[in-house]
Amino acid sequence: MKFLLFTPFLGMGIGCLFITANVSVQTYFVKKRSLAFSIAVTGTAVGCFTWPQLTRLMIQTFAWQGAVLIYGKFKVTATRIL
Repeated sequence: MKFLLFTPFLGMGIGCLFITANVSVQTYFVKKRSLAFSIAVTGTAVGCFTWPQLTRLMIQTFAWQGAVLIYGKFKVTATRIL
């Protein structure tokens, strides 16, 4: 049940954050806009590559309940920092 509630909110959050970050990069940088945009998009790709690996490791170590708990705590902490 948690998965069914978690997935849509995660998708909406990532979608809003991705668009906002890329628009901010495009607006802020003038001279080296393409370089800044490519770095921003590369950061997203690196995150998409590493999170599944970390999730697999956490599930193997803490079971899926513990992995979801750790992932949630990380997201709450990251949101408060930003």
